[in-house]
Amino acid sequence: MIAGQTSYGSNGLQNFLFPLEYMYLTQGEYQYTYSHNGTYAMDFQGWGANGRVYHCPYYAPFDCTVVAKWGSKSPMIVWQSDKEVNFVNGTTGYACIGFVHDNNTPSIHVGDKRKQGQVIGHTGTYGNASGDHVHIEVKKGKYSGYYQNSSGVWQLKNESHLYNLIGINNTVIIKD
Repeated sequence: MIAGQTSYGSNGLQNFLFPLEYMYLTQGEYQYTYSHNGTYAMDFQGWGANGRVYHCPYYAPFDCTVVAKWGSKSPMIVWQSDKEVNFVNGTTGYACIGFVHDNNTPSIHVGDKRKQGQVIGHTGTYGNASGDHVHIEVKKGKYSGYYQNSSGVWQLKNESHLYNLIGINNTVIIKD
């Protein structure tokens, strides 16, 4: 998505959009992927028309509110949709998206609000990061907490594959 973008389905609900203008996947989900073992989390580096961008902005994929901020070494900021949204798999419901590594994490607080298309954060190195990027986790439904899985990795409860929930619109795919 691009800055200021909004997107609605024919049912009047907002569409859940991928939050970066460029998609450059650097770490996938689930098995044998270092810090994502046992999860559906994915990492993306900042990218622009001329290549790599540090502290690249990402945008609110729907109208949302911060409902949780957890973790000590690499805090996750969890944003929940203010209303039900459309998922790319054809279903609807509330959604949560969690971001990690924004260097501005200390200034984000539970209760903060953003409208779809507004800057919600930037790729960064805050916490336990090996380079500038954003770590993203998503779930269908309202926020229900987090837990440590059998591989010792902390994650959202009932998280989903990004590709089952997030639509791509005006996003340039560099590396998927």
